[in-house]
Amino acid sequence: MSSKHGPHSRIQKHMHRMLIPVILVPLLFIGVFLSFYAINFLYRQAQTQVESDNLRAKSVLLDAALHFYTISEELFSDGDLSRILTADYENEEEAMRICNGYERLARTHANNAAISSILIYTDNPSIPDCRYIQQADPDMLAEWFPLVSVSGTTSWQSSTLGYSESTYPGTDERSPELTFLRSIPLSPSSHHAILVIKLSNNYLKNRIQNNALFTALSIQDQPVFFSSSRFYQGQPQPVPIDFEKKGFHTSGFLPFGGEKQIGCITTLPAYHTDGQFYLTTIDLHAKTSIYQIGFICLLVLTAAIAASLYGILYSTRYFSRRVTTLQAAMEHASRGNYDIIDTFKGDDELTDTFLNLKIMIGNIKQQELQVYEARIKEQTLINQQQQMEYKLLASQINPHFLYNSLETIRMMSVGSGDRETASAIKLLGKTMHYVLENTGTASTTLDKELDYIASYLAIQKLRFEDRFDYTLRIPPDFSLSSYKILPLLLQPIIENAILHGLEEKDTGGQLTITLHTEEEKLHIIIEDNGKGMTEEEWHTLSEKLEASGDPDIPDFPDPSVPAGSIGLCNISRRIRLIYGSPYSMHLTSSPGRGTCVRLLLPLIPAD
Repeated sequence: MSSKHGPHSRIQKHMHRMLIPVILVPLLFIGVFLSFYAINFLYRQAQTQVESDNLRAKSVLLDAALHFYTISEELFSDGDLSRILTADYENEEEAMRICNGYERLARTHANNAAISSILIYTDNPSIPDCRYIQQADPDMLAEWFPLVSVSGTTSWQSSTLGYSESTYPGTDERSPELTFLRSIPLSPSSHHAILVIKLSNNYLKNRIQNNALFTALSIQDQPVFFSSSRFYQGQPQPVPIDFEKKGFHTSGFLPFGGEKQIGCITTLPAYHTDGQFYLTTIDLHAKTSIYQIGFICLLVLTAAIAASLYGILYSTRYFSRRVTTLQAAMEHASRGNYDIIDTFKGDDELTDTFLNLKIMIGNIKQQELQVYEARIKEQTLINQQQQMEYKLLASQINPHFLYNSLETIRMMSVGSGDRETASAIKLLGKTMHYVLENTGTASTTLDKELDYIASYLAIQKLRFEDRFDYTLRIPPDFSLSSYKILPLLLQPIIENAILHGLEEKDTGGQLTITLHTEEEKLHIIIEDNGKGMTEEEWHTLSEKLEASGDPDIPDFPDPSVPAGSIGLCNISRRIRLIYGSPYSMHLTSSPGRGTCVRLLLPLIPAD
């Protein structure tokens, strides 16, 4: 026994002594070197990115500052504006008319996305608050006017003055905006006026905030007027800055939020003033990413050392191969591929696990077969039930039409000649032929359905004479014979409009049927100018229509619903059963103005 295992133990010890100097030391050296190189590379890359983004923000801010100054130069030399501001107006209407008639400020505002607002504030008491020229309030007179007391001087401020409402709807919070101030010469008048242009924070957001970096912009030591985080808007700069130093610049790891983050701070001279803009750019995720890469490098190095130690052992390699084989079989099974190998080498727990896997796969196959068969049976029952419900609904068409038609013919026979009676009988035969022809059918063409409706309306005209008239509106380029519709779908709606909507009208009744198509859908609108329904009646009927449109709700007669409403409910249910939930029938009505029924159907080409 000892002679058998002795050589193996000596070889194992010899391999240990060889691996430490030959494999582990070089592997450890290379791993540490590459880890430090990767961390340093990520740091330099992050630093370059924040400096580049800072430079981009500086370019956007400089462009806006130059543009604002150019606008102020144009207004500074505008004689019309000077005359408006120096005039003493006799009444408020005249002042409003003249100030609002000055359109240069409105054009400037409309043509410049960077401008949040552009206003002129004046202490001229004869000028009321207009759209772009307003009276300066005491706060402005105390804070802004002294900054630009000399004609033509400019100033940049981070200010909330001039807001008429909160920055964020639903709150009282006002966030400062970068504000450009410039005095307007009004010599020889004793009045004063300043131009106030505010830089839009939305414009800065669209131009600057296109990545995950944090940005904060301020003027001098004033509150931040733009920040990619709303929390810092209106707050002091979140990083330490020496405001006394001209051209202040720093980069690297900066204290931010109680931690060190990679960032960059630069300055930009405020155009035509002695002030400076301070631009702060922070990468809040760079440090975390560097730490994660360092941790991953450590894990990779550890894994490499472990693999070097254990990977050379034959028993480990043999075991790994068996585990891989079992894992592949389980992965195939997890993806639904149950065709795995039939045999597995060895006689241990791994072999038992493989046999249990084979048994489990067999059980899963059996269960899936049972579920599939159950779903087929369930779908068959659903299809049969829907077909039966459709046949039942189709058979519920109100027979009052036939009764009323026969009654009309009888009355005509008493009071008129044989020709009118023959015409009435012909119309009735035509309608009855259409009903019998389409009983049990799933569809008919639009031209046949509308021809049937025309015959039905002609019979009703014989009955009601001049009490109502009807109009059929069809697009001129629409071919009725080219599209299909459910048979006997429109007649109950039209019957309901005549008997319940136009019944009380002695004359002037109007029924309009309109067809039009839109996005592969057919819209049919049936309107009358009858008595209409009260809001309570409309609400009750709408609920019944919505409930009848649900195929999952059994269709039992409701004694509280009038007979005409039952016909409408049947139509709604037929549409939902045959065409599906996207298609429906909707009804609107108001007392004394009539009722409108709208059908939304699929535009189905005829065979």
